Amino acid sequence: MYIYLKNINKIHFYGKFLYIYKANSWLKLNELKSLIFIEILKGNNNFDDLIDKVSKNNFNINYFTFSKIVIDEMKEILEISFKKNKRKKLIYSGIKNKYFPYNIQILLTNKCLHSCLHCYKYSNSIKNQKIDINKLFSFFNYIKNKTPEIEFSGGDPFLYEELDEIINNYYNDFYFSIITSGNWKNKPSPKLIEKFDNIKLTLYGYSEKTHNYFVGNKNSFKKVIKNIQYIQRYNKNLTIQTQVKSNDIEEIENFIKLSIKIGIKNIVFGEVLMIGRAINNKDNFNNYDFNLIRNNLFSLREKYKGIINISYIDSPKNLSKENFFNCKAGTLSWSILETGDITPCTLLIDEIFYLGNIYLDDYKKLINLGFEKYNNIYINNFEKIKNKYKKKGENINNICGSILKK
Repeated sequence: MYIYLKNINKIHFYGKFLYIYKANSWLKLNELKSLIFIEILKGNNNFDDLIDKVSKNNFNINYFTFSKIVIDEMKEILEISFKKNKRKKLIYSGIKNKYFPYNIQILLTNKCLHSCLHCYKYSNSIKNQKIDINKLFSFFNYIKNKTPEIEFSGGDPFLYEELDEIINNYYNDFYFSIITSGNWKNKPSPKLIEKFDNIKLTLYGYSEKTHNYFVGNKNSFKKVIKNIQYIQRYNKNLTIQTQVKSNDIEEIENFIKLSIKIGIKNIVFGEVLMIGRAINNKDNFNNYDFNLIRNNLFSLREKYKGIINISYIDSPKNLSKENFFNCKAGTLSWSILETGDITPCTLLIDEIFYLGNIYLDDYKKLINLGFEKYNNIYINNFEKIKNKYKKKGENINNICGSILKK
């Protein structure tokens, strides 16, 4: 018998373990399963040879136990064949026994021409703190060929003057994506737009009135719609991101109809979290029934199936508790603020979550040691963290449902 990988195209080495990407989620393999997977990657597909290899690596395992692991416990990622097949091409990253993240979100600047009601960063047009490009280049040189995906955010990253320089220097080293407001002083060039693997653009209403009110800019809506059409001319990988602001299914459906009208193929809906400006503007989000919103979106997704792809980002507190997980903050995913500070997640920007800083080069220590020791610090100080957020009027359980799970 022979063993092959089943519908897998991305794997990432992280410490002693392998992470497998499947169905928009990551599966962490333990040390034994990682060893089996690595041997298969090397081309060792024969059932008996694999048992022999595993046994030589200090795993006392018999034929029955090995069969149970491969056939039952790893059936989502492995398949059995009685004939030798051609190996499939794989994308893999990271380094064994090192802790390089799979993807990093970098907040290039806190400047934005919008002042959105829910913004956790309090971004606006006056702020102009930005990350140092030379420090960013040093960091990229260290992680390239190990960390494959970089996502730029802000503020609005298209307001970062050196964005062209970054992309031109590292276009062949990373998969680049970007999150933008769609409202800029100057349009990014077609050549720059073409180079992004994914572009996510935020739109917060199906009419001038609803969108402009939400973003605090009376001239925004028309500009954003015009810039959506501009991006679509040069990049087909455009997704619209929005926040659901009420339980009104008609409002949600009108937004979907507008998206279809302007040629959008993908929409991602998210919830408004009560952090940042949302706390001061909570009257705008009264009667916010997550279950009703979720059901409405699932219903509309079926109604418009084949016309537009509709996704829903669930609240962090509702993330999967299974081995397949959606949140990889601090392990496979990092966030780097415009100050150079590294945190597990863009929502966890308090100094208590500090992991390192790219200006100080202490990210190398994080890559060598891993996130686990920091995670233990968070768990052991959960009450302290909870109380600190409570003083700010925020509930940490609603912000993070994974890292701080006791």
